[in-house]
Amino acid sequence: MKSFDKIKTYFEDVVERVKSVLRLVVIPGFGGVPLYDVLVYFVRGFTQVNLIDRAAAVAFNVFLALFPMILFLFTLIPYFPLQGVTANILEALQDILPPGTYDSVSSTINEIMSIEHGGLMSIGLLLAFYFSTSAVSSFFRGFNMGDNEFGQVSFMKQQIYSILVMLMFVALLLLSIVLMTLGQKLLPIFFVKIHFYNGFVTFLINLLRWIIIIFALIVAVSLLYHFGNPRSKRFKLFTPGSLLFTGLFIVGTILFNFYISNISTYNLLYGSIGGLIIFVIWIYFNCILILIGYELNKSITKATVFKFDMIKMIEDKKDNE
Repeated sequence: MKSFDKIKTYFEDVVERVKSVLRLVVIPGFGGVPLYDVLVYFVRGFTQVNLIDRAAAVAFNVFLALFPMILFLFTLIPYFPLQGVTANILEALQDILPPGTYDSVSSTINEIMSIEHGGLMSIGLLLAFYFSTSAVSSFFRGFNMGDNEFGQVSFMKQQIYSILVMLMFVALLLLSIVLMTLGQKLLPIFFVKIHFYNGFVTFLINLLRWIIIIFALIVAVSLLYHFGNPRSKRFKLFTPGSLLFTGLFIVGTILFNFYISNISTYNLLYGSIGGLIIFVIWIYFNCILILIGYELNKSITKATVFKFDMIKMIEDKKDNE
C-alpha cells in the first residue's frame, strides 16, 4: 500500500511539473495564451460531444456531395481551353487518394469525360448545388455541436455561408486546376529554352503540384473555419487549426496509404467494393482531422476570451477599491 502511495505521489508530482511547464509555454498564434489553458479547452471540447460521432455525421453528407460534384465539374472540363486538364486532375487524385480507390474513381471520370453530357450537366449542377451546400452546412453544425457556451451560426447565415463557401471552393478548385496545367506546360518550355531539361524539371512539376494542392487545402479549410465560427471577425489564412489540419492530413495520408497497401485486407475480403469502403473511411478520417483543427482554433478563442475577462475583472476590482 505504501509503495502504491509513493507511485501515486510521484506521478502527481510529474503531472504538476508538466502543468507548470505548459503554463509557461506560449506558442505564436495562440493569442498570447499559455499552452496549458488552450489544452484544457481542447480536451474539454472532445468530451462535451463525441468528436467521432460528429465526424460520422459530417462524413455522410460529404460522401453524398462528392459524386454529384465530380459529375458536374468533370462535365465542365471539355469546355476548358487548356489541354491536359484531365491528366493533371487524375495525377493529383492519384497522389491523394488511398491505394485501391484510384482505379474505380479514374474509370468513372474517364467515362464521364468521353462525351459532353448536356443533359447530365444540368442535373449534375442541381444535385451538386444541393448536396454540396448540405455538406458545408453539416461542417458548420458539427463544429459547435453541443457547445452552448460558444454558440452556433444562425440558420439563415448558415445557409448563406454554405452557398458562399461552396462557390469559393469551386473557384479555388478551378484555379488550382488551371495553375497545375499551366505549370506543367510552361516549366518545360522555360527549361528547354535555357537548355536545362532533365529529371529535375519533372521533380519541380511534381513539387509544384503538391504545393498547389496543399495551399488549396489550407485556403479551403480556413474558409470553413472562418464562416463556421460565430465569433470570427476577420478572415485569417494561416491559423493554428488550419496548419494543424494540414500537417495531420499529410502525415495521416502517408500512414493511411501505408496501412492500406501493406496491412489492410479490405480488397481481399470484399473484392471490388473494398475500394469504396476504403474511400468512405478516408473521407471519415479527414472529417475527424478537420474537426480537430477547428477545435484547436475554438479552444484558443475561448482561452483568449477567458484571459481578457479575468484581466477586466481584476481592473474593475481595482477601480472599485
